[in-house]
Amino acid sequence: MVLGPGAPPAGGGSTDRATELQMRFKNVAYIHPGSDGVPEVQWLCRPPAHKLQRAAAVELVRKVAKRCRCNIIWIMGGLHSQATTGWVKTATGHVREMADDDCHITVRMGTAENICKLHGHIYIHKEKEWIMTSGGERKLDIARRLMTESERTYVGGLPYHLWIWGPYAPVSATWPRIGPKLPEPPFVRKPEYSHLDEKRRGRTTS
Repeated sequence: MVLGPGAPPAGGGSTDRATELQMRFKNVAYIHPGSDGVPEVQWLCRPPAHKLQRAAAVELVRKVAKRCRCNIIWIMGGLHSQATTGWVKTATGHVREMADDDCHITVRMGTAENICKLHGHIYIHKEKEWIMTSGGERKLDIARRLMTESERTYVGGLPYHLWIWGPYAPVSATWPRIGPKLPEPPFVRKPEYSHLDEKRRGRTTS
């Protein structure tokens, strides 16, 4: 993977949304320190309450970061099953347009505190497991491994979808545009997983 020069992970600008994002990077919720060859992980969202949930998620995002030669990961959103497909301007500000997606963790990844190189989704196969908590034994979602391409329920889905963050030079032999074309909204379910949409519609209308 050829990476661009990167850019500050919080972006720039002075809009309400930009300012809010910049504040998130100044108020990190939880940090898993890195070491030689082990990327640092920072939660910029509310981390899972149980240490086993945090550890399992961190192990998987670190695995992807190493493949991409990044040594710091900012988790923007923990396990969730919706994706931002656009922004709508309203009288009170910009509002996200959302669509259903496979379970994933939203990340930004870089090579230094102020240099983000990639951003996107890491798709996760989770399992419910009985875990002892301070309130007794509970069944919690645990991130166990990356989803395989065949497990992705949307056409064109891969184990992770990552895009260049910051400027990127024009197409050339040095900066090629190669690789798979990632799905764009509206996402289309694979026929063998169409029952998931029917199940969701049933919950919505009941």
